[in-house]
Amino acid sequence: MAVSLLILVLALFQQTPADLSELNSVINSYWDLLQARQKSQALEFVSIDSRDHFILRSAPVFRSWRLRGIEPADPGEYSVTVVVERLTSSGIFDWKVTESWSIEAGQWRVRIDDSRQALRNVWRSDSPAPVLEGILEVLPERLLIHFLSRVPEGTILIRNGLEEEVVVEDLQFDREKFELVEGARVVAPGQTAHLRLRYTGAEIAKDLESQVRLIWNVAGEAKELTIPITYNYLSPGARAILGLTPEAAQRLERGAKLAPKISRPKPPRP
Repeated sequence: MAVSLLILVLALFQQTPADLSELNSVINSYWDLLQARQKSQALEFVSIDSRDHFILRSAPVFRSWRLRGIEPADPGEYSVTVVVERLTSSGIFDWKVTESWSIEAGQWRVRIDDSRQALRNVWRSDSPAPVLEGILEVLPERLLIHFLSRVPEGTILIRNGLEEEVVVEDLQFDREKFELVEGARVVAPGQTAHLRLRYTGAEIAKDLESQVRLIWNVAGEAKELTIPITYNYLSPGARAILGLTPEAAQRLERGAKLAPKISRPKPPRP
């Protein structure tokens, strides 16, 4: 009996590389959505009994992320750690995030704890935040507008760490495909502005490219930045979750009924 129990425990902890590859794909899709501030779409990857906590939780803004590690925790559960480049009022710095993932209803999902202490433990820094005085930050480096989003939008952040106000002179983009639904003319010192673009076209081809050109003025000096846009973006993680071939992904239409194709991993034979 003891030997059988030991084998069962080992089987739960030992997943095949293919199983962990599936988990990795789900993690990629989940964090891509969080980075794009598509919280309603990321909700699909949250365990059902903790979705209320996820909705109420205010996740910090970040401009990039990377996977640090996937480690077995309790039987059938993995501890996943990522490092995000987080934007705060005092600067940008690496922030470590650790959460628990397990399979629920045949799909990998993350469990969100509702306690404030847990949130402080999950979002913690590896190093003190550098002070970025005199810095103007424009994020992200690439604007992603997800095809699966209920509202296909992307947001550009302008964080003004300067002593002077920033005047947005112009925002140039393809107005046949996009519209500006939130903007700002002046960004005061210490403030952050949101420039939100919505895709209004009817194309279903995926991972299409465009750009937006931002022109601003500080103390009479004009500056500009071109930010690439990927719209109708369908991440590799989403493609894997939905079991889409490249051909099927290109044919996928908006509003189509979708279901994850990930099955519960089978433990190796003892």
